[in-house]
Amino acid sequence: MAEKIAASQNSKLENLNELRKREINTDVEIICKNGTVIAHRIVLMSSCLYFDCMFSTEMIEKHSGRVKLTKCTKETIETVVEFLYTDRLPLLTERDIRSLINLVQTCHMMQIEVLLDHCWDSLVAKGLSVNFFQLWKFAIKYDLKNNRRITGFVLDHFWEIAEHKNMIDFTENEVIKLMECLGS
Repeated sequence: MAEKIAASQNSKLENLNELRKREINTDVEIICKNGTVIAHRIVLMSSCLYFDCMFSTEMIEKHSGRVKLTKCTKETIETVVEFLYTDRLPLLTERDIRSLINLVQTCHMMQIEVLLDHCWDSLVAKGLSVNFFQLWKFAIKYDLKNNRRITGFVLDHFWEIAEHKNMIDFTENEVIKLMECLGS
């Protein structure tokens, strides 16, 4: 019985998402850096506290139905909205590092923890070998340092990190967090 209910709920979510893609009864426009994503206010509110607060308080978006997220790309917002509608984690293997950073920042802002963790894991997997120092600064800024991949990388490559010329650019806080990572 529980499986039938879950299947029915997934089917309803898929149907709502299909209606959104066909622009049927949508009532929200999310204006992005390079385009617009449309959605149903009720789905956004029921799936995300960020949108619930926006549309249930006297913010301008409640009345206009327009949300300006002009620092976010359309691709990022489409990924977030798709997740809010379907509850399915997206396949991120084809995303570049800049796109993943934008997704992590957006999920952090909207407090979408499950998607944030998924995007952060993908970013760490892709970015560790490219630039640990930039990734570590990002991890500290968004409090994402507790990640087994990044911790493992720090443990496996500590001496390379410690002797690297970019180590001098770390703030005191970033060095302290790095040392805490070693102790975990």
